[in-house]
Amino acid sequence: GGSYKTCFRREGDPVALGYLRAGFQAFVLHYSLGEHAAWPNPLQDFDQAMEWIRSHAGEWGIYEDKIAVVGFSAGGHLAACAATMSKNRPDAAIIGYGAILGGEVGAVKNAPNAAEAVDGNTCPCFLFTSRTDEVISVGNYTAFMDALDRYDVSFESHIYAYGPHGFSEGRYASLSEGGHPGGWTILWSGCLMFSAI
Repeated sequence: GGSYKTCFRREGDPVALGYLRAGFQAFVLHYSLGEHAAWPNPLQDFDQAMEWIRSHAGEWGIYEDKIAVVGFSAGGHLAACAATMSKNRPDAAIIGYGAILGGEVGAVKNAPNAAEAVDGNTCPCFLFTSRTDEVISVGNYTAFMDALDRYDVSFESHIYAYGPHGFSEGRYASLSEGGHPGGWTILWSGCLMFSAI
């Protein structure tokens, strides 16, 4: 996340380390930002990374047909676009409080609407956000869920009652209204391990 202007550390290495602790391989993509973030540069960065990872899958002990992408906010937009329109689509997508509907996403003025790009080749998705997110409307998720359902794409969605934008794994959120958006990493890890992907 970071509006395609910067990347927030709490949405990179700490998340990757959580997946490593759960027994998964993990990589952090540093995609194009700021003046270099013109669309489709970030998606091309994703495609190059996926091609590189899959080309080394045997050497690194990775199942090349079981690779998921995780993204938050602007990174969630990129993850949704990767799931719906990239050349090297992932096998699953985890999208946290993402600006899925595109439009103006920080430094990117012509960011595409990932919900409009959903098709029968879209991978299974795990979606999470909060109803009280002050930056990204929950409508991004309802529109994406409608599109996934229309194409019979498997998905799971968690819309927490309370939580600020940018809660990442939930460890950094200050939740004044109660509830706790934490624990999704473990939840998704279990879904990934037992799913058909």
